[in-house]
Amino acid sequence: MKNSKKFDSVIRLRGVRENCLNNFDVDIPIGGLTVVCGPSGSGKTTLVINTLFAESQRRFIETVGTRRRGKFSLWKRPDLDSIENLPPVATASEKVNLNQTLAQLCGMDDALALAFSRFAVPICPHCGIEVPPGGAASAAEYFERQYSGCRAQIAFVPSAAISEYAQRGFTRWLIERDSKVELVDGNELRETPPGGGYVYGGRVLPALVADNVRSPETTPHSSLLTPNSIHVLADRLAFRPGDSRTKESFELAFTESGGKAVVFIETPEGTVKRYAGQGRTCPQCGQEFSDNAVERFYLSELPEEPSERDKILAYQLDGKNLLEWYKMSADRITTRNFKIAQALQDAGLGYMSLSRKAETMSGGQIRRAAMASMFAGDLVNMLYVFDEPMDGVPPENCPALLSALLRLRDRGNTVVVADNDASLIQAADCVVELRETPPEGEYVFGGRVLPALVADNVRSPEITPHSSLLTPNSLTISSGKITAITGPAGSGKSVLLAQLAGKPVSSDWKRTITGLDAFEDVILVERKLERKPPRGCVATYLGIWDPVRAELGATPEAQARGFTPGDFSLMSGKGRCPQCKGEGVLTIDLEYLPEIEMVCSECMGERFQKEYLQPRFRGLNAVEILRLTVRDAFSFFRNIRSVQLPLTSLIDIGLERLELGQPIKTLSAGEKSRLDLAKALQKIYKQKTLFLLDEPSAGLHDSELDKLIETFRRLTAYGHTVVMIENNPWMIQQSDVELRLG
Repeated sequence: MKNSKKFDSVIRLRGVRENCLNNFDVDIPIGGLTVVCGPSGSGKTTLVINTLFAESQRRFIETVGTRRRGKFSLWKRPDLDSIENLPPVATASEKVNLNQTLAQLCGMDDALALAFSRFAVPICPHCGIEVPPGGAASAAEYFERQYSGCRAQIAFVPSAAISEYAQRGFTRWLIERDSKVELVDGNELRETPPGGGYVYGGRVLPALVADNVRSPETTPHSSLLTPNSIHVLADRLAFRPGDSRTKESFELAFTESGGKAVVFIETPEGTVKRYAGQGRTCPQCGQEFSDNAVERFYLSELPEEPSERDKILAYQLDGKNLLEWYKMSADRITTRNFKIAQALQDAGLGYMSLSRKAETMSGGQIRRAAMASMFAGDLVNMLYVFDEPMDGVPPENCPALLSALLRLRDRGNTVVVADNDASLIQAADCVVELRETPPEGEYVFGGRVLPALVADNVRSPEITPHSSLLTPNSLTISSGKITAITGPAGSGKSVLLAQLAGKPVSSDWKRTITGLDAFEDVILVERKLERKPPRGCVATYLGIWDPVRAELGATPEAQARGFTPGDFSLMSGKGRCPQCKGEGVLTIDLEYLPEIEMVCSECMGERFQKEYLQPRFRGLNAVEILRLTVRDAFSFFRNIRSVQLPLTSLIDIGLERLELGQPIKTLSAGEKSRLDLAKALQKIYKQKTLFLLDEPSAGLHDSELDKLIETFRRLTAYGHTVVMIENNPWMIQQSDVELRLG
């Protein structure tokens, strides 16, 4: 064992005999990051999970009342002499309900439900307007703002006899008939027995209720008259901001009607009918929306009945309904302070949609989803134990995950991980090295240099003499097939892909490869850390914008103003906004805080100067074209082959929902990888092309995998060959050949 610094207290384990551990003694510093490393079978998981975690759980069960812990009475105590100073423990397990979504695994479903209950607003599906909060104060504020200065009559639907209302001081009524509203004296109205209607001026008026709609069967006299309704007048007034009378009038109407009011407003265009309620009520159509109860906003609780489902999906948070939030990936969630979104990115799962099912994820991904909920939490004085947290994490994501583990420690917790990752070992406060058959009671303190181990089954030839059995030194690429390169992180998948592309690789990893002479061209699509220039977007990256700006420059409006196609360039054109340089946003340096982006105040995010938005191609200007999705753009640019060809490639690989103007820097790693693939698909001029792809399925929804594999099958049908690094089980199953490393 190696300690890099001194700690005040430790978890003291003595005589651990669980599984392969033979009277093992060790001290784990409280408040530190401890890494337990060693070869497979040496007892890493036994110490971390089967001993530390199991004993802490057992002790927790002992705190439960005797009656309730009956079924736990046989909980096995780990085989050891003693554990002292053991804090409460938490871990991330891959044993979950496979029907659970990523959002459920990491706790984002709770965060979303709470956010929706507090901040979401319903958008009326019939009227398309935001529904204001319920209550008299909200109704008064809404109508004073929307109809300031207009005269109005606030009324409610009657639910009692005329005489009862007269006794309470309501003597004026409103008759709504033939799109007109007539004010009448209650003394001139009388109920009709037995029809339940009203008589006014010798005519029978049906007693219509809240929605003012009754069928002929329930209203016997409705066939005698045109549709009409009766309302009790609560007050006549003019809407003026800050006038307390408005609020008092709504309170009166709500009290008398069970929380509903009808408002007739005199506008320059004529009298309009509006609605208000104690609960959320659409002002235009009167549809009511239930309160924002937390339990209503769980994806798993969405009702199957369409009308009820639509009521829940009417609620929007930052312009998106619940389903739209679940379709997003964590690295696309830029609104709200969702700490879990950042935690998912730290855990290397930022590219996954929140609705992705556990059954499509690897065990390592499931564990890291649970880890994300811990990273985003606020617990302190806990013991967090993790079994191989780096398993399956791409190298570029390892620093973020390591930083998250260190932050978990720095928050006031103890972190113990079983892993051989070299970066973890280097950053640890304490390293416990286990051997396959450790001597009884042995542990080593201080100064010992540990081998830079990576994944257990991937070692250098010097460390693992039989590595040639794990990673074959020679292989043959099958022409005209789909080959999946599989294996754990660090097994050399990316190195092999680089060698196939003709890049220089270390002699320790170099293999003899046959079959490459069958190909006339090689196209490599990698997942890279480096980003395109900030102004790069989907349209410019794929070369779509060049023919588009040529069409804009050829319009009569552009030619009349002397505009050229070059003026519409986002990189250097005269038409781009001079303040944001065509980005639509400004990056603000806050010195000691992270940079932030703000919408450009000059062009308001439209990227171009106003006069350059006047030319329109097929009715759309430059910014409107950039807002088209790939799918919509395909239809819009009919008969323009130079635009439709790259769009076809994007549709084929499942990127049809991207907007043409979406910045490259906002794409997930999986989306960027597929964008590169789409770009590569445009360059096929020869037969026998070898496509080399790095995890092409990353970030895809299950429904999109069919499209991707179908694209590969079309390539092989045309005589091309596909070799891909892949971890998705379904994609591996669909391939013709699996080449497993490690």
